[in-house]
Amino acid sequence: MFKKLLAIMLTVAVAFSLVGCGSDEGKIKLAKYKGVVVYKDDIKVTDADVKSAIDNALSQSAKEKKVKKGKVGASDKVNVDYKGQIEYKGKKEAFEGGTAKKQDIDLAQDAQNYIEGFTSSIVGHNVGDKFTAKMKFPKTYTNKAKVKGKEVSLAGKPVWFTFKINSLTKKETPKLNDKFVKENAKTLFQADKDIKTVKELKKYIKTEMRKYNIS
Repeated sequence: MFKKLLAIMLTVAVAFSLVGCGSDEGKIKLAKYKGVVVYKDDIKVTDADVKSAIDNALSQSAKEKKVKKGKVGASDKVNVDYKGQIEYKGKKEAFEGGTAKKQDIDLAQDAQNYIEGFTSSIVGHNVGDKFTAKMKFPKTYTNKAKVKGKEVSLAGKPVWFTFKINSLTKKETPKLNDKFVKENAKTLFQADKDIKTVKELKKYIKTEMRKYNIS
């Protein structure tokens, strides 16, 4: 590899600089470097490496599209109405702060903002669905809420959330084909030459990855 070759060249240069001092003192004996083979092909870039690089680039160029039909996935964004109820004096009653209209939720990023089971209960339902899911506030939950004007603790209490899914936002990842490559190779893949086909793109990326690994 080029790094090995560079190391050998530097060793030789240092050796000659010491020998050239005009004195026997400080002379060094060169190690055997003849016959050392340096192969550029030692750098291995697999098809899986190339595919991973392309997939990452395609993911970065994905566009969001709001749809009014479809099933909710774990990485989608949704707009929902929801109403939470807890048991109070033998009845299910709404509690302050547990209701929202047209709430946007990123299911992949916002899960930590809600109690366990809140966002996951939405996954798998369709736009337009109305449903109720039961979950429980953590025992360590410190927030309190008013129910019929009286403040109560929510810690450890069962809660029922009724949802209505208004809309769904999905990420659309572009398909890798010759047309996409021709239009985006220079901007998306920083290609310094005209690349018009998927085959040319893969070859280019493999070459660039090998350059990066050698440098």
